[in-house]
Amino acid sequence: MGVGYTLLESLPRYEDGPGNGKWNLGDYVIARGSDLPLHDLEVEVLPPVEPNEPPKGMAEVVMIPVVPALLNAIFDATGHRFQSLPVTQSMLKGVLT
Repeated sequence: MGVGYTLLESLPRYEDGPGNGKWNLGDYVIARGSDLPLHDLEVEVLPPVEPNEPPKGMAEVVMIPVVPALLNAIFDATGHRFQSLPVTQSMLKGVLT
């Protein structure tokens, strides 16, 4: 979610946006597995604190540090701080030329 929000997701406001009832996934680009470095992904499942404890999810809270981490990585690579999202390929090319 964080990668998609930072690099891909663009939601126009007002009449041209998703609230007009005509949007679908052809208009709204989301991150796919092929967009992510999943080959080095490590998953660690923590044991329950108590034997009968039900499993828990982390939900969207883990997305919070992803966006600033990606923006800082882009700044380290380009020397430019972007002030709006998503940071598109054309925006990156604009600061690299």
